[in-house]
Amino acid sequence: MTPKVRNQPMYSNQFFIDGFNATKSNLYKILKDVDDDLFVSLPSDGGWCIGEVLSHINKTSDIYLKQMEGALNQPNDVLPKGVGTYVLPWKMRMFVKVVSPDYKPRIKTFPVFYPEKKTDLDRTKLVEHYNNNMDRFIAIVERSQSENVNVDKVMVRNPVIKMIKMSLSACLAINEAHTRRHLMQIKRLFPENE
Repeated sequence: MTPKVRNQPMYSNQFFIDGFNATKSNLYKILKDVDDDLFVSLPSDGGWCIGEVLSHINKTSDIYLKQMEGALNQPNDVLPKGVGTYVLPWKMRMFVKVVSPDYKPRIKTFPVFYPEKKTDLDRTKLVEHYNNNMDRFIAIVERSQSENVNVDKVMVRNPVIKMIKMSLSACLAINEAHTRRHLMQIKRLFPENE
């Protein structure tokens, strides 16, 4: 759950670090009893299997991380300073809400975020890739914290809709919420939940 200030979601470096660490441990807990057949079994509703959901999370994370790491790839003295809490503009708050587990309707994704083909899914590689990406998000936050970089002021272009500019704090919030949403989706893919 996102902390609030004056009825608006508020984020902090610690919130992001805790959130991305939690997604790693949550994935481990979810997958510990999943065999390889269930990992690639398509659900009865025609949606993605567990492996495809994980592949989608990885693709989304890869695209955002490329933008984010690129924005931070400049001398520290050029980056805006100041850390603390971050309150996103209302458009970004709406975007975070739509990709969070709280938003119930299914959402179509952009083709750039489609998962690998089911035949190409390698469980070990997908989980390793996922954990690596979560560590990369954490590294961005830890760097901003240790170097006093204000992730609310570092801007990037939306990876899909290039005319939209967004802060690194918005990118972090979107990916943290998006990952939680899809971990909930994976939980629902177990036979006892169908």
